Amino acid sequence: MALGSLVSCAALAVIISPIKVELSQAHSVVTITVTNDADAPLTLQHQVLAWTQVNGEDVLEASNDLLVAPAIAQIAPRGTQVFRVTQRHPSAAAAERAYRLVLDDISATKQPLRVP
Repeated sequence: MALGSLVSCAALAVIISPIKVELSQAHSVVTITVTNDADAPLTLQHQVLAWTQVNGEDVLEASNDLLVAPAIAQIAPRGTQVFRVTQRHPSAAAAERAYRLVLDDISATKQPLRVP
């Protein structure tokens, strides 16, 4: 299962590592580290979206297939936060599924983030 990350947040100095992760039976929990390189605190809330393609077009649908902890996190200026991601119902099935993890900025002072 592949998981990509997207950020919609105020701080222009947000670092996410890694950008792409894979969950498997051998690696049932993965971590994503978010660093707030800005001078103001940042509050993030996650969304999980199942990602498929239909006729060459991306289709994103809300999903509860994954557990992400914490659900909401406040990251201090120059601070980091680790998000842990795992499958809600692990299965031995070999079907590949893809998701997008969206981290929304719910801080009091938001500005649009332009990600290349």
